[in-house]
Amino acid sequence: METLALSQVRPIIPSASFPHLSGHHSPSSLTLSRLRTLRCSALSSRSLGAAGGADDDHSARFRDAAEHGNLIPLYRRILSDHLTPVLAYRFLVKEDERDAPSFLFESVDPAGLHQASSVVSTTFSPKTQEALFLGWYSVIGAQPSMEIVAKENMVTIMDHREGRRTEEYVEDPMVVPRLIMGKWKSQRLDELPESFCGWWVGYFSYEAVHYLEKKKLLFLAAPDDDQNLPDAHLGLYDDVIVFDHVEKKEFIIHWVRLDQFSSVEEAFNDGMNRLNSLVSRMHDDMVPPRLGAGSIRSGTNCFGPSLKKSTMTSEAYKEAVWLAKEHILAGDIFQIVLSQRFERWTFADPFEVYRALRIVNPSPYMTYLQARGCILVASSPEILTRAKKVTGELLDHLTSWDALRAALPVGIVSGVPKLRPVLWLTAILVMSRESCEEKAKTLARAIDIAESSFMADRGYTLIGAQSAVEFVAKENFVTVIDGWEGGRREEFVEDPMRLLKRMMDEWKPQPWVGLPDTFCGGWFGYFSYNTFRYVEKMLPFSSAPKDDRYLPDIDVCLYDDVIVFDHVEQKSYLIHWVLVDRYASVEAAFFEGKSRLDSLFYKVQDGILPRIGKASDSYIFDSSLRSSNMTKEEYRLAVVKAKKSIGVGDHVVLSQRIQRRTGADPFSVYRVIGSKHPSPFRTYLKGRVCVLVSISQEILISLKQGKITKRALSWAEKKGRIPGEELEASLLGDEKERAKHMWMLDSEKIDIAKVCKADSVNLEKIREIEQHSRVIYMSSTVTGELFEHLSCWDALQAALPSAVVSGAPKGKAIELIDELEPTRRGPYGGSVGFVSFFGDMDMCVALDMILFPTGTGVAHIQAGVPAIRWVHSGLHQTSDDELPDEDDMSFYGDCEDE
Repeated sequence: METLALSQVRPIIPSASFPHLSGHHSPSSLTLSRLRTLRCSALSSRSLGAAGGADDDHSARFRDAAEHGNLIPLYRRILSDHLTPVLAYRFLVKEDERDAPSFLFESVDPAGLHQASSVVSTTFSPKTQEALFLGWYSVIGAQPSMEIVAKENMVTIMDHREGRRTEEYVEDPMVVPRLIMGKWKSQRLDELPESFCGWWVGYFSYEAVHYLEKKKLLFLAAPDDDQNLPDAHLGLYDDVIVFDHVEKKEFIIHWVRLDQFSSVEEAFNDGMNRLNSLVSRMHDDMVPPRLGAGSIRSGTNCFGPSLKKSTMTSEAYKEAVWLAKEHILAGDIFQIVLSQRFERWTFADPFEVYRALRIVNPSPYMTYLQARGCILVASSPEILTRAKKVTGELLDHLTSWDALRAALPVGIVSGVPKLRPVLWLTAILVMSRESCEEKAKTLARAIDIAESSFMADRGYTLIGAQSAVEFVAKENFVTVIDGWEGGRREEFVEDPMRLLKRMMDEWKPQPWVGLPDTFCGGWFGYFSYNTFRYVEKMLPFSSAPKDDRYLPDIDVCLYDDVIVFDHVEQKSYLIHWVLVDRYASVEAAFFEGKSRLDSLFYKVQDGILPRIGKASDSYIFDSSLRSSNMTKEEYRLAVVKAKKSIGVGDHVVLSQRIQRRTGADPFSVYRVIGSKHPSPFRTYLKGRVCVLVSISQEILISLKQGKITKRALSWAEKKGRIPGEELEASLLGDEKERAKHMWMLDSEKIDIAKVCKADSVNLEKIREIEQHSRVIYMSSTVTGELFEHLSCWDALQAALPSAVVSGAPKGKAIELIDELEPTRRGPYGGSVGFVSFFGDMDMCVALDMILFPTGTGVAHIQAGVPAIRWVHSGLHQTSDDELPDEDDMSFYGDCEDE
């Protein structure tokens, strides 16, 4: 299959995929988009009514849309950095037009983020942070073309376009807007924001429940109606303005109804005239409206005069509460929410009240609505219901009005299980150009890595940023932040890795000729040492040591944008994966993906290279600043207990955590460690709550096209001028090292036999010597063929944890570690690596690593304790002068002070 070559580079502005009024209800239910969905915003010349294209082209697109529907949007997309939604509303609705139906919807709630400000600032990109604190969209509408006003069962329909007013008695007024909409078939453009872009806006009163419970709840039995307000008021807004606060854009939208015109050409010309008129009202007014500056007093202890006028006296309200309690005790109800109305006279302008309310009480749903008979100013944190007509979400024979009817009687959110459609993944474009290793390192900073990113060096260099999906598991509690779907969900699952498998089963990736033979997209992250507890029910999380850091047990991200550097071929590949199912056609998916890839190419090729400071080649601690989770005496006692427990010849690998405060940049630490300790697996991983810098010689497990590979390694470090041949002879002739190597190989064979066909397990290599620049390895390789009914996740669970960091047999060694170590290991002792879209996997043992949680450098050391004697098996030293002390216990210096 041919690859595509880029002939030009365009700057791409990502458009949003966030629902209207995208505030949040609590920190635990925050819904975010990762800015991963780019609409065809670069193709403005093809947008209906968009500036910058020929009228003939717009007319042709309009005629094409008219063949598929009779309700078509025209729009203009312009910059909004000179205008605010409040001022824009005043352009459309003057101060003295209080009876003109209109609305302003906003979401301006930063609540709940102040407590997590440090997480927000370190986890999310600046654009996403801005969206969190400001809300994504504001929507404005004025001069509706039609209004529906219902008072009990009497419905008044005012068609302002036709100049007609009708009144009729209707048993269920909620059917009226559905019948009106039934004759229209709208054509939605991908270029429009995924917020409300037009049509019905209004309110349904509390009394609207009487329409649904006709027999039990009659209007005649309702309390006195002293206000005589409509029970429902809806306006049909075909002129709407949408502010995108993240991208600083403004969409001016006009909907054209073809049934009102004799020809498509007439409809297009009229629609363009109306759109131009709306644009002119917004931006060509020579005298902009003046808004009062207002004043803000932040005092919370200053109260105005109390409200005296209410619908109930204090005694009447207490009596109502007492009666409600009696009904609860009698079993009639289990909860009731009583209310009373307070009133006061004021000369304040309602719009000024709204401006003040959005400051003193911001919320996900800020509303200013001028309706018939009243002006509604509201601030609400509660969603009643949201319906989006997508296959698998709402039953095909139902509409959004049915969803509203289902929610109104009970007044709570009515959830519907969301079924994700099957995702079709296609690699769309591959680019090759010259590169070098130093360029690969600098590009890790050229790409935005503010959210989560990885960098692993093993023949290839892999770079990814701005993950599409993030999967975080803490024990059995899983959080999935889905940038593709634009949502966040949290759930309790027995085995999070089963959930990962189900998510992968929904994808059908298509192979692409020409991609490098390595990771090109999929999951990347770490699985902690304690991940085995999801399978080993005899060793639950409750039996684990104290969790003093509360790090995730699984933190992996799905990357659909990946850069691969091939250091042998001197090539680099820029790869973007496209979910074809999210688009109306393959062509639309292709152009969207190409735009995304152009943007990625522009970032790394033509963007301004960042400045990277010089990193010191030594990170030596002042021993007085070190701290550990175990004192030296506690560690000695743990070793003594381990020796007493393994008299039968078992083996256990103890560890302790060394940490210190540091101002060192984690990326600079990665650069230095990478230069001093080259290894097959070198990783810089920026996760949800920590930065992980790791080097590892040990492969945990590799899976490629159904073939599993595991290796057992013993190694010796080259020092001074000792010839390699002498080290090789010393390593092969060391009886202890050979014995240790064989039990490691036996452990690998046991792991691989759990998930592989018995006749396929093969010992391909045994005690072979591998020469590297700094170390020499004695390696053995065992392979096997994975059972057809198992997946990469089954293979990974069978391999965790590696015997290198636990001991053997694993079950007994893990029990001893739980007893002897005071705190959980976290990522140390687990695995770091990737699982591709195709199910291939490459995981290394998280062995030599430094963890940077919020400015603290943390390193682990370990000691293998067999029955015969205590053998130190610690990390590489950062300098030759930092050697084990007389008791064979060494501390790994991990960071530099700046």
